[in-house]
Amino acid sequence: MLCKNGEIPTYIPSDVTELFIEKFDFNQLSRNQFKDVSNIQKLDIQAESGKYIPSKSFDQFVNLTYLGLHGKDIEMISPDVFLGLNKCLTLNLSSNPSLQISGISSALNSENRGLSTTILPELLSLSVAKIKTSFPNPVDLNDYFFKSITLGRKLKYLDISDLNILMLNFDAIGHICKTVEYVDLRKSVTGNFRNFIKAEACESLRTIDISEAVLPALRIKFTFETLNFFCESLNFYTFVEKLLATNINTEHNIEINDYFLDMLRCPLQLKKVSFAGNKMKWLNMTVQLHQTTKQSISEINISYNGLEYISPSVLQPSVNMRILDFSHNELHVMQEKYTEEFERLFWALTKLYYLNISHNSLSNLPMQMFKKSRSLKILDISYNRVSSLHFSIKHLGNLEKLIARHNKIYIIEQNVRTELQILLQGSHHNLTHRNGKNKKHFHVYLEANPFQCTCDSVNEEFIEWLHYTEVIDGNETITCMLDDNIKVIRNNALKETVHFCRMQTIKKIAMIATPSVIIAVILGVFAFVRIRKRRKNGKRLREVIAQIEAGTFPLRYLAFLSYCSEDADLVLKKIYPELCKHLSEMTHSNEQMVCIGDKHFQPGYSLICEVMRCVEESSVFVAIISKMFCRKKMCKLEIKEAYEQNKPILMLMIEHVDKELMDNFLQKIFDRFAHAAWKPDQNGGHIEPEWNIFCKSIIQLSGKDNTHAY
Repeated sequence: MLCKNGEIPTYIPSDVTELFIEKFDFNQLSRNQFKDVSNIQKLDIQAESGKYIPSKSFDQFVNLTYLGLHGKDIEMISPDVFLGLNKCLTLNLSSNPSLQISGISSALNSENRGLSTTILPELLSLSVAKIKTSFPNPVDLNDYFFKSITLGRKLKYLDISDLNILMLNFDAIGHICKTVEYVDLRKSVTGNFRNFIKAEACESLRTIDISEAVLPALRIKFTFETLNFFCESLNFYTFVEKLLATNINTEHNIEINDYFLDMLRCPLQLKKVSFAGNKMKWLNMTVQLHQTTKQSISEINISYNGLEYISPSVLQPSVNMRILDFSHNELHVMQEKYTEEFERLFWALTKLYYLNISHNSLSNLPMQMFKKSRSLKILDISYNRVSSLHFSIKHLGNLEKLIARHNKIYIIEQNVRTELQILLQGSHHNLTHRNGKNKKHFHVYLEANPFQCTCDSVNEEFIEWLHYTEVIDGNETITCMLDDNIKVIRNNALKETVHFCRMQTIKKIAMIATPSVIIAVILGVFAFVRIRKRRKNGKRLREVIAQIEAGTFPLRYLAFLSYCSEDADLVLKKIYPELCKHLSEMTHSNEQMVCIGDKHFQPGYSLICEVMRCVEESSVFVAIISKMFCRKKMCKLEIKEAYEQNKPILMLMIEHVDKELMDNFLQKIFDRFAHAAWKPDQNGGHIEPEWNIFCKSIIQLSGKDNTHAY
């Protein structure tokens, strides 16, 4: 149930279990204002005003399991505000920029008030994210805070993200180490750490997320070559299984050369580590891990680092690595300059089942790169520049997905196709003969590769394989280029390719078999017609010019120029002056040759009548075609009038216009007759073909009687 205007509902249906109130005013809240709320399990209040939350404000919610309180003006809460909420599992106090952390500590601490029962005894999750952000002085997460939130409870999740923290004292943090499993420190700024070197191991802590946090140690640039490493400084994290540290270093590149990282005395139990987005550019180092860590660590993410090189010895100790994400890096540098090391980069990871090396600009994968990755199930090499799948994969019997989308693959060689088919057959066999264990079909994903549907016999065979093979996932849309057109291979591409190639063969045979005499006759007829047409056009050109010079030309204008108002600036400044100039030069006349509405429509007369008059007084209709021209009713009226008056129509395209924008009449003209185009340049643009040819067409068409459009 949602209340958007801050009102407290007077009636809540019995089947409603969640209540959300927006724009609430805590100033109006008094005890027992909420009625019939025993069924409510989730309450979330977004306050617009009110600095104080009074005592026992919510004790009517006897079955509440989630309470969220958020407000820009809340500064303090009553020490007794949470009394009576004995079933509450989650307390969300995030996004309270004015709230003091001391008030939260007092409200959660029952020890100093002599209360016989624990406040919020069932609380499992607490969020104080974005607290006190309106003040410049940092939040003091002191011993009293950590003791208050954990005393008498089995708190599992603590969110202290988006805070400006004065200091983290590991002696104080120790209070959470009996129950808390997940600490969220994302985007927090920490001023200093204290007592972390000899802090005791936090027994309950399993996950720490410090992504995008600002940490003291990373504020200064240091080199690993001079860094002294002590396992004692990691003792607190002994039982942590998941460390998420994305984007914690954004200041400088990390380049490690010839460094020996000795962690033999650090019995960490890490399973998943994420160092994504930390500018780890170069990792030339040797790593030694404690036997516990060797066995435990199974997932590493170092994507989005701009990583150019990583020594195989960095990964070598991780004997149980299952998931590795190296995507969005620059490993093409290692592939091109250190090919041998790149080839054996993953050899030590014999239990790896997911590998992502997409978005690395790789142009080639060495032949034996995955020779020891027999457990691999998913291999993602998409968004690279790989031109071939010519690397050994036949031994990857567990492979389910080979993702090679968005590469530069033009063809898959026959021997590679054979290996892929063997993997497919092996997956079918395993589906029915693996003691009931499920194994998915093997599939290759090849979308957005530049396949070509050509008449080359090898390529034809490949396209046929793409069409019929079950290796390609059925949901993939694989396309190829056929005669400069994109075709979907699994639709009609194969059939159209076969037809195209047959026609090409017929054409070649016909060209060879046609007698040279027939060719000569055709060429002769063509030449005769062309010469005759050229003479006729030349005669017509001379006749029109002679009429203009003698003053006997039957019409007032050679051309009527039609355009929309949005294109007026280009037309009046460039096109119209140039057209007038070249027509005058070619006709040896200083008379006005071009009619335009802005200069020649008579004021006070009907627009339609003026269009009819000007078109009638002009020999040729010139349409300046743009997207706006195609939308304007007046422009359509003008060109229709020209057609009805049997005027030749010339189209000058000043921009690209999709045919869908044109009406049927314009499309007909566009498809049937040649048109001119205006090309932008540094001088404001030019016409193609050049002005002399364009003006010559106008003059020649002026001497025709029966042609509608050109």
